[in-house]
Amino acid sequence: MSSDGHHLKLEKQILLETLSMNLAEHAEVMEQGRSLTNENDQYRSMFDEKRKEIEPLHQALGKLRNTNSYACVGICSSEEELSDVIYILQYGIQHKSIPLTEEKQILREIKQLKGTRDKVIANAAMRAKIQDSMGQKEAIQDQVKLMDSDLDGVRKEQQAVWEDLINLGIK
Repeated sequence: MSSDGHHLKLEKQILLETLSMNLAEHAEVMEQGRSLTNENDQYRSMFDEKRKEIEPLHQALGKLRNTNSYACVGICSSEEELSDVIYILQYGIQHKSIPLTEEKQILREIKQLKGTRDKVIANAAMRAKIQDSMGQKEAIQDQVKLMDSDLDGVRKEQQAVWEDLINLGIK
C-alpha cells in the first residue's frame, strides 16, 4: 500500500501542478484578452473621432460641388450669370423674329429671373463664405484623402487586434 499511496500522492501532485499551470495560462490569456479588448476600444474611439473630423469636410465638398454648375436653371450661380442670361433673352426679343406668345413667355422668364436676383446674391455670398471658411476644394480633398488613409491604418490595426481576440477565443 505504501507504493500505492506514494503513487497516488505523485499523481495528485502532478494533477495539482498541471491545474496550477492551466490556471496560470488561463489568467495570462484573460489578461491578454482584457488588454486587447481595451486596445480594440481605443481603436474604435479613434476611428469614430476621425469619422467626425471627416464629416464636415465631406459636407463642404458637397456644397462646393453644387456651386460649380454653370447652367442657370431655377437660380443662377452668380449675379453676372443672371445678368448674362437676361441680356441674351432680351437680345433675342429685340433682334429675332419670334411669335408674340413666345415673346410674352420670354418676358415672363425675364421677370422671374429678375425676381431671383436677391437669392442669387445671397447664394453667391454664402458660397464665398464657404470657400473662405473651408478652403479650396482641392485642399479639402487632400485633407480627406489623408484622413481616409489614417482611418485605413486604424482599421487595419483594429482588425489585427480583433483577430488576436478571436484567436484567444474571447470574441
